[in-house]
Amino acid sequence: MEQACLLMQDKLDIDVNLLLACLWLAVSGRGRFSAGELEDIESQVAYWQQQIIQPLRQVRRQLKELSRVGGAVHNTLRKSVSACELDAEQVQQQMLEQALVHRHPDMSLGQARRLSDALQNVVLLMQRSRQMETGWNRSLAILLGACFPGTARSEILDILNAQAA
Repeated sequence: MEQACLLMQDKLDIDVNLLLACLWLAVSGRGRFSAGELEDIESQVAYWQQQIIQPLRQVRRQLKELSRVGGAVHNTLRKSVSACELDAEQVQQQMLEQALVHRHPDMSLGQARRLSDALQNVVLLMQRSRQMETGWNRSLAILLGACFPGTARSEILDILNAQAA
């Protein structure tokens, strides 16, 4: 699951915390985002993501490259920056939780509906990010498989492929 999240973050420029919020909302029975709701949620965390998390990530990546040639000093600093980046991501997760706390779960929703809601939430996020190109189905199938362990991966891929068509 970690690799799928990193691929979507690095190759598709998806905010993984928003992606996980989209999945959590559906898996927990809280339903689907409307386009307006997702836009509001994104705007609440955009500054933090752009001004805090992304610069830390950029520094961490630069230090990773330097540590390959510069040794232990760069690697130690990279690990410290990485810890700060994770802390900043946890703050963003708390911000998202605060924004979604008013949504109450509907325990009557079955797994098929929750899976459909999860897919719709993620598709909405990816459309907003203009990332509906190829390359996301496999990673999303891994994430959905982790969220819905009772559903066969082939079934999830069929649903994703039908959505992309």
